[in-house]
Amino acid sequence: MHTLCVVNQKGGVGKTTTTINLGAALANKGLNVLLIDLDPQGHLTEGFGVHEEYTKDSTNIYELLSSESKENLSALVVNVENLKLIPSHIRLFLAEQSLATQRGRELRLKRLIDGMPNKPDWIVIDCPPSLGALTDNAIYASREVLIPVQAEDTSIRALEILLDQIQSLEQALGVKVKILGILPNMVEDTKLSKSVLVSLRKLLPITFPFEIRKRVKLKEAWACGQSIFRYDPGSDLIPVYNMLADEIIKRAER
Repeated sequence: MHTLCVVNQKGGVGKTTTTINLGAALANKGLNVLLIDLDPQGHLTEGFGVHEEYTKDSTNIYELLSSESKENLSALVVNVENLKLIPSHIRLFLAEQSLATQRGRELRLKRLIDGMPNKPDWIVIDCPPSLGALTDNAIYASREVLIPVQAEDTSIRALEILLDQIQSLEQALGVKVKILGILPNMVEDTKLSKSVLVSLRKLLPITFPFEIRKRVKLKEAWACGQSIFRYDPGSDLIPVYNMLADEIIKRAER
């Protein structure tokens, strides 16, 4: 089993669309895939059209993270397309505060994943656009990280902050976090974008040699609660997401 988190504290870089479509690409390869929406905003949950789960009055991921509940994480799973999802919940907004004073707060999600009786081939976690207890939980639980970035001047500085946070977490908890790659995302055909891409690939060779282009169809697919694979099977992005899935698998197995 591999656990991967999609992380960047900078908002609007396309973490959720990356999680949705990477997950769909992995599932289309015949792999058993589970996605976890760890963002209190619930964009991944909404992006699969299961909005009702976000406010449902039942056991949810916030309760499992913030208490010593005996409930198994598998009980939260819902089926979406050809994969599985653990939805976010509105109460997850309380998690940063409730976890702040708890011992071993960074370990909660990993313990829940370890306690699942039937583990999938891949778990992909969509993180909130911030650095805090939820993101720390995702990084610690996964130890494998994918970082989507936009080809903008501010991206490199945001990356530096995130890499420092990962290094601090490694030192504090005595773990090694493997960055599987930096994914240029929502890329536009401008001189600025091209210049930033050159800088990224020069400074950070783990940046993928391909990029996800900005497409209106991605937003339309999310609004319809579908991956691009289901919403627009002829999209020029599908081969790129398949390439991303292949590269992720290859890098994870090194």
